[in-house]
Amino acid sequence: MCTEIGTFQDPRNVLRVMKRISKAANVTPIRFHDIRHTHASVLISEG
Repeated sequence: MCTEIGTFQDPRNVLRVMKRISKAANVTPIRFHDIRHTHASVLISEG
């Protein structure tokens, strides 16, 4: 993930945004790694 000017995002900023979105959606907060793992699991199960 990159910023608008092409530099890498600070992982703390990504986590902060994900926590804010989770709270607004009234769902349990998850880490970016959890999303990657879920995506990989779905890809494997779909063949």
